[in-house]
Amino acid sequence: MALPPGLIQIKGRRGYYTNIAVPRELKRALKEALAKGATLSEEVGVLAKKSAIQKKAADTLEQAKKVLAKEQVSAHALFEKAWNELERVLKGGSDELRTKYRAWQKDWEKDGDDEFTLSINEALELELEQRVNARVDPRNPAVDIYTPEEEALLKTAQALKSGLYHWSEWTQERIITSRAVRPEVKKRWEVVLKKFVEWSKNEYPTNATRKEAVEYKRHLLTKTSRTGKQAKQSSVAKELRDLSAFWNWARRHEWATTNIWESLASGLAQSEITALPVRELVEAADAKAVETGDLMHLIQRFTGCRKQAVCGLRGRDIDLANSLIHFVEYEEEGRLRRLKNGQEAHVPIHSRLLQFLTNAKEQMPDGAIWPQQYKATEQSWDDRYGDTFPDKYGFNSHDLDVTPFIGPGAMRVGGYAAAA
Repeated sequence: MALPPGLIQIKGRRGYYTNIAVPRELKRALKEALAKGATLSEEVGVLAKKSAIQKKAADTLEQAKKVLAKEQVSAHALFEKAWNELERVLKGGSDELRTKYRAWQKDWEKDGDDEFTLSINEALELELEQRVNARVDPRNPAVDIYTPEEEALLKTAQALKSGLYHWSEWTQERIITSRAVRPEVKKRWEVVLKKFVEWSKNEYPTNATRKEAVEYKRHLLTKTSRTGKQAKQSSVAKELRDLSAFWNWARRHEWATTNIWESLASGLAQSEITALPVRELVEAADAKAVETGDLMHLIQRFTGCRKQAVCGLRGRDIDLANSLIHFVEYEEEGRLRRLKNGQEAHVPIHSRLLQFLTNAKEQMPDGAIWPQQYKATEQSWDDRYGDTFPDKYGFNSHDLDVTPFIGPGAMRVGGYAAAA
């Protein structure tokens, strides 16, 4: 019997071991930071040397599965801590300097007439005197030497004096001046803008030009993935529209004078309706899920719910007495579960699913069944499940969705009828 993802057996050793992969992007970023002399906590720094977190789980498979669930929660919390430490190392002093400068600006607006009040730039210079210590280059006495952190502070100070706003300030201000923004939308804004900024090597979007926007469009259309595939035109068009919306916001709030992205998405192909996976592929996935005990797949398969709906289920939502699964919104133990369009549902348990739920129910917690699926920074439940699904089953979990939930009787599941 195949082991659940995240568990392995080691030749010559007894029992089962966790094998939780360290994301490649994280490992690479940690190595680069350490090579530049960054200071990281010991538990985070060691991740740069690991491909996976391996620990003895238990001697029996059932106990090992329970331990795996807890270890996955701990591992993903460690990964998030690592990303946060990297963010602090990369932004560090410059981010703090910007925060101080903006505070000084507000104070100056209140007390600027006071003859004893320092000007904003005078306060900035005093701050730099304390934090930047120039050293003479022994090979060229006319040249000062600064550490990379000090050089970053000097560049930040020059941008502040020039009245420029950092890309992170753009995202913060847009969130503040927009109506109730969902966490996943905030993340999208940040990711899209940051990608362009990193490509252009210019942290201040106000300086970006129409020429750069055109070149970035070409970059998005021609770059290839690790497998050699180019991005779909529809995906590029979406990214360009997102950037255009950002610049439209900036124009309305006087952070930019023109929209350098205007009309660049025009003429690109739109999203195509993808074909459903063939029946044989879905049936093979069902068989594999049964073999590995992948309850998340089986619930989604035989209810037609979205991936975030299944990942956020609690033990109490599995109602065997009434043969129902309750898909409801809640906030519990610091975790927020929202359903698309607030659509709650109470779905009859399919006959092919009933036995699996009955067997698993006794070991389910009353609260979240799969807490490791929760991503606190985005208040979402589905990223990890959705990311690993294609590798396991050969198609996307989205192909199992049915909207809206379908009640008793024959249910259209993944495009195919499944008799209740």
